[in-house]
Amino acid sequence: MNDISMDLFHTLPPEERILFRQEMVVAIMQVIAKHFTHDSLGNSTSETLAYYESYIGDCDPFSYFAELEGIGSTEPDLDTDFYDEESAQDFEKRMESKYRKENDDH
Repeated sequence: MNDISMDLFHTLPPEERILFRQEMVVAIMQVIAKHFTHDSLGNSTSETLAYYESYIGDCDPFSYFAELEGIGSTEPDLDTDFYDEESAQDFEKRMESKYRKENDDH
């Protein structure tokens, strides 16, 4: 995204990659909240933005981003079939490869 390859992204330590992801979500939500007061489900975009801003810097080991970075913790009682057989990192690599090829063709 924006000429930052997955290889370059992975030069950052996992904790910094989590912070990067958190900050990107907030940045995108700021643009959405600027133009829309509510989402398609009727949720306030300003409340959603405030929620996203509240977790910047949070290093919750059970978070989605910690799981993506391979440093998350899982509880043994949780349903482990949530992510099919493909890991989140494998999915990201596959998507990067796919879209890089499509962009190279144009």
